[in-house]
Amino acid sequence: MEDLNSDYSQVKNKSVDEVLASGFVFRGSEYLKQGFRTYGNEFGIYTAFTLVYIAASLVLGSIPYVGSSIGLFVNPPLIAGIIFYGYLQRINEFRDFNSFFSGFKQPFWGALITQSIASTFLMVIAVAILVLPPYYDVIATFATEIQKLESIPQEEAGEFIIGLWNPDLGWAMLLAAVGGLVVTTLLCMTPYFIVRRAMPFPEAIRASVRLVSKKFWSFAALVLVLWVVLIVGFMMCCVGFLAAFPVYYLTLLAAFEDIMGD
Repeated sequence: MEDLNSDYSQVKNKSVDEVLASGFVFRGSEYLKQGFRTYGNEFGIYTAFTLVYIAASLVLGSIPYVGSSIGLFVNPPLIAGIIFYGYLQRINEFRDFNSFFSGFKQPFWGALITQSIASTFLMVIAVAILVLPPYYDVIATFATEIQKLESIPQEEAGEFIIGLWNPDLGWAMLLAAVGGLVVTTLLCMTPYFIVRRAMPFPEAIRASVRLVSKKFWSFAALVLVLWVVLIVGFMMCCVGFLAAFPVYYLTLLAAFEDIMGD
């Protein structure tokens, strides 16, 4: 299969109940290829938008006290802009740079913000449940010791950090990653239901969990691969992140459209 776009026209706008009743084929590798293909066809504008997103995040992060709070209202709609633009690109409708800011329109803005806050809250709860009971003392000790880093000469900082490492801390980090992966996977379709189906956030979250649960391990494998793409992109002097960031959301868009028939 060279392009998923040729398959989208076969079935349109199925409900979650219809998809779950009839079943679906999960084509993770094809979704990833489509994500890269969609980005590559208009990489210039996606890269420019990612730079705007990064700049906005840095500016908001530098504002004392209120920067993070403002980011809660700005970042989710900005990220959703990739979904809006990607869909317009797929159906070959008019689009320009302003299309990336469609997430600030109602009814999308409020739903995107609340789903982002809810997703973050659920992830924190999941990680805390998995990590804190067995490793609370380890984490508390690490948090206390790492504060001493400010008073340590720079040339000794690396050795100090290595000295703090222990196997229990590694297991705690692994459990945290597993918890984050589970929550991220279950909720990965939520913004797509909001953007493509105009669902309110509670309904979108339920729809995502129901859909993903049908083939959880396939979705989890794709999300994990996309995490690797993001990490590799970030390690490439952050330059690769300019491509990896939109590819992450375009890949999941390809999955949503293929499975839901949009």
